[in-house]
Amino acid sequence: MDNSLLNKYEVGQSVEIIGVVESVRTGTTKKGDPYVELMLTAKNERCRCIWWDKDNVEDLAHKPVKVQGTIKLYRDARNLWIDNIQVIRPTPEIMRQLVPSANSTEIEKLKKKLWSMIKTYVTTQPLRQLLVATFKRYLPDMANSPAASKIHDAYLGGLLRHTVAVASLAIQIAKEYPHLVNMELLITGALLHDIGKVFAYQVDNLVIERSQDGILLEHIVMGLEIVNKIISEHKIKIDEETLKLIKHIIISHHGQLEWGSPVKPAIPEAIIVHYADVIDSRLSIVEHELSDMKAGEIKFNKYVGYVLKVNEDSVE
Repeated sequence: MDNSLLNKYEVGQSVEIIGVVESVRTGTTKKGDPYVELMLTAKNERCRCIWWDKDNVEDLAHKPVKVQGTIKLYRDARNLWIDNIQVIRPTPEIMRQLVPSANSTEIEKLKKKLWSMIKTYVTTQPLRQLLVATFKRYLPDMANSPAASKIHDAYLGGLLRHTVAVASLAIQIAKEYPHLVNMELLITGALLHDIGKVFAYQVDNLVIERSQDGILLEHIVMGLEIVNKIISEHKIKIDEETLKLIKHIIISHHGQLEWGSPVKPAIPEAIIVHYADVIDSRLSIVEHELSDMKAGEIKFNKYVGYVLKVNEDSVE
């Protein structure tokens, strides 16, 4: 039984915990006493809660709650014996307690890095106008959006982290090929490549999942719509050829038709963004796998294949 939510508490301690009711099960003891067993989750942690002499609680399932009770041992594991439980409204602050999220310090660092990249590498007025207008409107959404529901960066703020990482990788790659790459076009495309994901996911019952628009339209189409909307609303005078190349980077960044791109990358900037996207997403998957592995352990992941956690003491 995973009771990791309770690990930081002592047996006998009175606690108050905010979480989501994952499941509800009623039962009776051998003596015939009725009880309710709730599984409570917060981010990636869970705990078992026991509520005595209660019934008609099935409507608590999948709702955010505040639970007050006492930590007690049951079958050699910590359990929370409930004294009181209250359904609460999931405010943004509570959402960050319950749904996997980047911390506020990391978010602020990422925002500063994004603005710094625009200031440093994008000086052409139409491109800078496009980026500034886009992120003035959508940066708060990126800071509260995942980059995926399961595969990589599946947490609030994951989209911002992934976007900044892809642009950073793209810059490093481009420095090896200065004669091939238009850095302003590259950074513009890299920072906008996943902008449609601000509408592609939602948190339903405190679980990250694809939105209806994400399912029906996909983030690439929505990304193009955002670019067109910003240009139109702000009357940005960007030449047709440059706009075509920016859109090409966005629609080709998955690299393969079977991966969701309608076309393959056809210019150096699009090729770089595609591979930067692959590198960051795959290493994010590997990082997640390694965090739960022991030295010397090998695990198979369907997206990246086998992952080995190296024993650093054995590597000279």
